[in-house]
Amino acid sequence: MKFLFLLLLMGFNLLFAQFPSVKPSQKTDRALDAMKNEPSRYPVYDNTVMIRLRQQWFLAPRSIHGFFPQMHYMKVNQFVAEKQRLNKSTQSQTWVPVGPAAIVNTGDHKYSGRVIAVNVSPFDTNIVIIGAASGGIWKSTDGGHNWSPKSDELGSLAVSCFARHPSDPDIIYAGTGEPSFNADAISGIGILKSTDGGDSWFIAGSFSFSLTHIAGISVNKNNPNVIVAANYYNDKDNEANGIYRSTDGGLSWLPSSLLGTQFRPCSLAEHPVNNDTLWTVLGRTVAPNQNGIWKSTDAGATWFMIASGSAQGLPDMSLAGKSSLSVCQNYPGYLYAIFSKGDDSQLLGLYKSRDGGISWSKTNLPDSSSASVAGGTGFFNGQGFYDIYVAAHPGDSNIVYTGGIDVFRSLNGGNQWKNISNGYTIRNFHPDQQAFAFNPLNPNTIYLAGDGGIKKSYNGGNDLSNHALTDLNSNLQITQLVGLAVAADDTNMILGGSQDNGTELRTENSNDWSYVVSGDGGFSFIDPTNNNTQYAQRNRTQGDAFTQIRTRNRWSSVMSINSGLNTDDNSQFYVPYTLDESLPARLYLGTTRIYKTTNAGDNWFPVSTQLTSGEGHTISILKVSRTQPNSIAAGTTEGRIWLSVDAGTQWAMISVSALPQRPVGDIAFRLFNDETMYIAFQGFSDEVLQGTPGDNKGHIWKTNNRGHTWANITGNLPDIPVNAIIADPNDTLHLIIGTDVGVFRTTDGGTSWAPFNNGFPSGAFVLRLVPHYASGNLYAATYGRGAYKISIFNAIELPPPGIIPTFSLEQNFPNPFNGSTTIEFYLPEQESVRIVIYNVLGQKIRTLKPAGSETGYSFVTWDGKDESGKEVASGLYIYRMITKNFTKTRKMLFIK
Repeated sequence: MKFLFLLLLMGFNLLFAQFPSVKPSQKTDRALDAMKNEPSRYPVYDNTVMIRLRQQWFLAPRSIHGFFPQMHYMKVNQFVAEKQRLNKSTQSQTWVPVGPAAIVNTGDHKYSGRVIAVNVSPFDTNIVIIGAASGGIWKSTDGGHNWSPKSDELGSLAVSCFARHPSDPDIIYAGTGEPSFNADAISGIGILKSTDGGDSWFIAGSFSFSLTHIAGISVNKNNPNVIVAANYYNDKDNEANGIYRSTDGGLSWLPSSLLGTQFRPCSLAEHPVNNDTLWTVLGRTVAPNQNGIWKSTDAGATWFMIASGSAQGLPDMSLAGKSSLSVCQNYPGYLYAIFSKGDDSQLLGLYKSRDGGISWSKTNLPDSSSASVAGGTGFFNGQGFYDIYVAAHPGDSNIVYTGGIDVFRSLNGGNQWKNISNGYTIRNFHPDQQAFAFNPLNPNTIYLAGDGGIKKSYNGGNDLSNHALTDLNSNLQITQLVGLAVAADDTNMILGGSQDNGTELRTENSNDWSYVVSGDGGFSFIDPTNNNTQYAQRNRTQGDAFTQIRTRNRWSSVMSINSGLNTDDNSQFYVPYTLDESLPARLYLGTTRIYKTTNAGDNWFPVSTQLTSGEGHTISILKVSRTQPNSIAAGTTEGRIWLSVDAGTQWAMISVSALPQRPVGDIAFRLFNDETMYIAFQGFSDEVLQGTPGDNKGHIWKTNNRGHTWANITGNLPDIPVNAIIADPNDTLHLIIGTDVGVFRTTDGGTSWAPFNNGFPSGAFVLRLVPHYASGNLYAATYGRGAYKISIFNAIELPPPGIIPTFSLEQNFPNPFNGSTTIEFYLPEQESVRIVIYNVLGQKIRTLKPAGSETGYSFVTWDGKDESGKEVASGLYIYRMITKNFTKTRKMLFIK
């Protein structure tokens, strides 16, 4: 298995995230065991496929010609943050967080989102600060039991590392940007600084050199005005990679001698006494001969390589990927280093040095079999580009910790190891480890951080029994939500799918949400006529089974609802599907074509041909009109818009050349007028790349006539991906959108747009907007800060969801057909029904009867054969629906 360093020639330096590693609760475990058609939760996947699919979902809508426009993002983030600060006192409406502040009922501890940095104050060890992958800086003053966000007005919520002033407890530095090659690694905005102990932060000096993914910071103990920062990689400008240095407390920054395209410092370690001595390790460099251990003896100004391969006892470092380095404080000659392989991100080795990094010896490896449910997934499970660290005990050079899928501890310098997190077995801690910290005054107290949040141990992880680690996730709202649904009759009931933390359900006025489905959670829905019926999904890849899931009893048991879906279909990582709120037994799902179910997912059948151009493009969004449920729209990743006005029987492409040829983020129908539609586009116009001709089209478009003509209503909106759009049901000029930099709205129909983020974390990626018309609330799902709500609409009473009281017989699909065709019909009440096929002479050919006669939509299929099983001749045929109270006839064409 090759882990490809994708798109390098195009300068696209981000790579993709790990396969999710979540174990369900015991209740959900038993329910999932019944899902015989579902794939095992824990097979060994080809991570290259997972990487590619995550890229298609997360990065492709945020790139332009293969580039991620980092500097553009930074400028827009700063613009939005400044506007938010200026408008804070003028906005009457305020967003309110609704969780999940903690994900409970997981089987052991509470889950939270991905924490990638931990720092404990040496001045007061009750003060702990953490950095989340896309949730910002949080501070605790009681040892981590309670938290509050501290960086919500800066414009970036990706925080990677911390460093403290050696004598002033109020001065702290933070690095931004997630320094990993996962697909959803959010970029940063340089170095942040606090002068009040972490309660408030500001950008330290100019960030024009674009430190976007910082792997480490060091404050010099001899001269605290000297700060050194290691930039792991830069998305747009590879020349910015390397080590940077400030000599004026962060006011200005200059590059060190270790600068340029070939340098990727993925770890930074400091001498505990003489900070003029620093070490860094380079991995996954553009020039593999530069991989190795580097050292500085002049406070980071100049660097030289001290170890790079077998001559110093190290492995072949030209193969090295992301790596980690740690120094023992009391014995600074002792260093530990762990290396992943750059080609497949498996473990290249764990090594130690007794002479300050000049020579190295290989230690034993952690027991990889204990890192999996069934054995064999390995210490990294192919995720060395993502979750990897090593931490030397400050007072004992023989004690060392290392993290991958699980956290391991050695008491004898790496000869033997104990698994102290057991993420897949007794579930002491959520799998996928990201960061580690010691209490600086008592190193027996340790903090473990990763994809499930943060825990700590008061005895160095010595007690391996269940509940040995203390949970610290009580009020950390940093979940990366992908899907969101709110019950029609109960605004306290919220269902959300999340990255690596499954699907969660809130049922009370609490910010704790219960874990109900495992895996990477995606689109989520609640039946508006019965909130015990709910829908979730896990991610999937082409060739794997689909993973749509339904419960009829609020997750006491679950059922796979994927029958009829073709596993060979290409699709998004999170397959877009949607619930018809007017007829909630009717759902639609999109791959490269549209599927439909009329029995709540028991069976699906295709209702369209391929709607994309191929070439890897898929359907990206599906929407049903709430008040005209026969109107369904689909958007694709290449910018096509398709519309059906007969419940999916026929589809017409309504996009025109004037529209952007970029991924469609969302579609909204205007209530009571399905001829008016709004389209939100992701990606960027070519104006982002100055001097590049091409697509300079806006992000928001409107049609009043079902796509015959279109109007660009982007106005002054920043050039940024738009992921969600909602139309105010009471005001035709009022629109609200969710973007990669928060929420915007217009009150003049799109001429002007303004940030609408009062109470909302600046820089949050908003992936979903969910209106609740009965209450007037609007809900937002963010990728890193959970869900928020705001009272924004005047409440409106919509037609009640349920059965449409009329018989109907739909046009068969496909038509003409060769082989078989589907005939769909609707019964407003339980009644016997038959579909009779006639030839043009009126002779009866075949009688078809459905399996049952339930109310709602049902269907039969005809294989082009008569009652004797003989295939009929090509030609025109008549089909008639016959019930006690209704008869309807249509025509179809059979072609051999």
